[in-house]
Amino acid sequence: MREELIGQLTAALDGAGEYYAAGYFSALGKPEPLRFAAGLERLFEKVRLPQYRGELLYPVNCRAFYGKRGFLYHDYSYPFAYDEGALERLGLEPSAERFLREYCRAKYKGGEAIADRHAIAGRGFTHFVPDFGGILAHGWDALSGRIAGTDDYAQALRIVHRAVGRLHARILAYLEGELRTQGGENLERLVLAYRQVPARPARNFFEAVLCINFIWQLDGCDSFGRFDELAGSYYRGEPYAEALIRELFVSADTVTGWNLALGGSALTETCIRAVKGLSKPNLAFLYGERTEEALDTALEALGGGGGLPALYNENAYVEGLIGLGVREADARTFAFGGCSELMIPGKSCVGSISGGINLIAVLDETIARLRGTDPDFGQLLAAYRAAIGAEVAQLAREVNEDDARKKGQVFQLVRSLLCEGCAENADFFAGGATYNFSVLNVCGLANAADSLYALERAVFTEKAVSFDEAAALCAADFEGGERYLRCLSGLRFFGNDETRADELAAFVADAAFGAIRAQKLVRGNGAFLPACIMFDCMAREGERTAASPDGRRRGEAVCDSGGAYAGRGVSGPTALLNSVLKLRPARALGTWIVNLRLAPRLVREERGRRALRALVLSYFGRGGLQLQINTADSDTLRRAMAEPEKYADLIVRVGGYSEYFVRLPRALQENILARSLYGE
Repeated sequence: MREELIGQLTAALDGAGEYYAAGYFSALGKPEPLRFAAGLERLFEKVRLPQYRGELLYPVNCRAFYGKRGFLYHDYSYPFAYDEGALERLGLEPSAERFLREYCRAKYKGGEAIADRHAIAGRGFTHFVPDFGGILAHGWDALSGRIAGTDDYAQALRIVHRAVGRLHARILAYLEGELRTQGGENLERLVLAYRQVPARPARNFFEAVLCINFIWQLDGCDSFGRFDELAGSYYRGEPYAEALIRELFVSADTVTGWNLALGGSALTETCIRAVKGLSKPNLAFLYGERTEEALDTALEALGGGGGLPALYNENAYVEGLIGLGVREADARTFAFGGCSELMIPGKSCVGSISGGINLIAVLDETIARLRGTDPDFGQLLAAYRAAIGAEVAQLAREVNEDDARKKGQVFQLVRSLLCEGCAENADFFAGGATYNFSVLNVCGLANAADSLYALERAVFTEKAVSFDEAAALCAADFEGGERYLRCLSGLRFFGNDETRADELAAFVADAAFGAIRAQKLVRGNGAFLPACIMFDCMAREGERTAASPDGRRRGEAVCDSGGAYAGRGVSGPTALLNSVLKLRPARALGTWIVNLRLAPRLVREERGRRALRALVLSYFGRGGLQLQINTADSDTLRRAMAEPEKYADLIVRVGGYSEYFVRLPRALQENILARSLYGE
């Protein structure tokens, strides 16, 4: 494109408020990293700052640094995310519109190498926890010393580093102007703090929280890491601390921010109180020596509903990370991005979630291939294990291919500045981080295990139907399958501490976990991590999954976590967790989510909380990884479904995160209602 046409295009995009696109396309004649740098430089120079409205923090309650989502926008997973519909609405000259459309279509599109069947709660997504601690201790300005070399990539990093400094100066100038016209204690404190942070090290609690908020905004409002530890080291009993943290949390809830971990400090219980009545941030309570005394506060909060905080076994994660080759000092800083995806703050690039495998679909396909061969049960298991291995290998190839396409085409310059190793070596997406992982979802384990248990009983033990007849019944969605389904009645499936059911679940877990861990992540010579984080896709995945031999009908939701299928865990919470422990869930560091639904009275009464505390400690002591607890009773959920306007503040735990119940699709509401309720 000729230089004069580039100038005209840039002016048109600027006039439409498409600042990121205007900057990017103004640099078309330059190497790719400099194009992304030009886009961010223009955006940070021109993005409209939100109006200050008297808050303790600034900015809050919006994604302040990236503006509206136009035709081209900087998403933290996909820095070159585009919307053709938005492009059409710009009303550009036809030739300019055609050029932009063709250019964007030829560009890498996030997750494009990952097959539709493997897009399970993620498709090339990348959450992140920035190096908050390094910025607090040394300031943003000090990052320039990490940028090595003089190549195009290094030049791009320097451009973005300076652009962030100018964005900071814009904010300070705006607030100083507001202070001159309206005054006020909050504004004065903000101005004084912004004269220090984030450019230079934080000196006190307010500056620390303000700096964390700035970097969180700069990263696109993703995840916070161990906030209580970060801010707690500056805390000196400030009387406004809880109000300040509450304001930050309300902002995270407003913009759908993600994970915030609690590792233990004087602020841990304050953070638990501050999240009351909110669905975000996704509070993760790391149970260990530093948080032991705060566990009762966490359990009491769970009695109020909302599913926050979720509970995590700190020691199990640390041991697992050390086993993966992570330095112990780094392993002890772990936190989560997004729902519950494992991260090393400021040092890791984690595909989260890169993709997943549907174990039900793999089993159905295995059964179809074996029709007409009259297999015995051992042959079925062997064929299924091999099919799982092949499916995982294919997914790993797709993820590695997706990473390869990203490399050199897409640059994540902000995260490269916020992640150790990237400024010194290579871009965040190109393996520059100190640690590189990719989380692969394992979907439908309970259904697959229950299906094997059902087939063993109905086909190979009772011989009520032949193998081919069972396969045909699944294909026909159990039409005419009354005899087969009668064989399943009374079976205690996975989640009831039933020996044989749990043995088959362990077989499936061994096959899936082993296959995932055997694959090699090319990016940064990293590793794949198994997980079960169904997010909000248990109903959606069920819609595209055929009937399974466990009696689940075509289109019905798949299991919502790494525990029992909804409604099948009928033997109590201890039995459920005993079953999960047989899977050795700490092998699935990605994280292996387990849903537990308890009657409210069990958590609200002191006696019940004591019993729950003992249950949690026993589970974690025996190798359990994570627990997320819902306490909404069935009657309340039904009333909310019937009269949603009366229950706008009802919060539930879904599949790794919490959400306002009435905002969920009907199928997800029904899934939560169907989960086994213990103690009712």
